[in-house]
Amino acid sequence: MTLLDHGLYQHLEEDVRLNYSYLWKGILTRDEALIQQAAENLGVGQFYQLLAMMVSRKEYKQIMNKSEGDMNQRLKLPNKDEQKEMMKQLTPEIVKDLTVLFSEMNK
Repeated sequence: MTLLDHGLYQHLEEDVRLNYSYLWKGILTRDEALIQQAAENLGVGQFYQLLAMMVSRKEYKQIMNKSEGDMNQRLKLPNKDEQKEMMKQLTPEIVKDLTVLFSEMNK
């Protein structure tokens, strides 16, 4: 499996690339401790769930849902209706957390 993110065309330091990889490994293996550690190493440990949700575009409970065994289904991007529903759930607190996350994340 190869992970491509065409939105990131910038040099990333080795430790950032490594921890971003660990974040994805944690998401794919449903390893919450690995997700937390990767987020901590990226400078946003308290926002580990939010970071995982941002990169996967899935709700955290979906990321950690052990009953879904099909990897393709787990990685499937949300459709437009699902995206709209997720956007409706963006409360002022979540928007504030996003702002803090972006300001604190290791550049």
